[in-house]
Amino acid sequence: MYCVLVFMRGPEQGETIAVPKGTRVSVGRSSKSGRKVRDSHLSRVHFEVDYTGPRALVRDMGSRNGTYVNGKRVREQKLNDYDRVLAGEQSWDVSYVHNLADLEDEAEETMSFLDQLKPCVSCGREITLATFADGDVPESGGNYLCPDCSIVLSFESNEFHGFEILKRLGAGS
Repeated sequence: MYCVLVFMRGPEQGETIAVPKGTRVSVGRSSKSGRKVRDSHLSRVHFEVDYTGPRALVRDMGSRNGTYVNGKRVREQKLNDYDRVLAGEQSWDVSYVHNLADLEDEAEETMSFLDQLKPCVSCGREITLATFADGDVPESGGNYLCPDCSIVLSFESNEFHGFEILKRLGAGS
């Protein structure tokens, strides 16, 4: 059995950290970590995944910027399937697999899903769901807006980040 963390963004997107049952792996930006990650926002040894018990634990190793599970800062937390771990500018999705062949199949499915192209409802430009996963593409009812159209539409509407524009004073110089 393995606890698997799949990189969901950044230069290592799609790569994995597989922690076999009965072991632990540290993660950080130093080569002294069990898994070195290229991210200047990570501490040298930022967190460890400890899979010596019945469920894996993520344990912050005194990092400056913290370790988060599902958006909540944690010192130590049990990991469940579908949890999301955040540290530095990285995010990992958690799953458990019985063997690494299962992991390869799951990674291929995930990456092929993320590579699907969807048209922007405003300009028609093809955008990937990976861009959507980064939070740059608003979605409503299966319709997507590319990041460029999202910015343009927010300026053209009478609402701006929760505020209502009562009167436009000018169009600029």
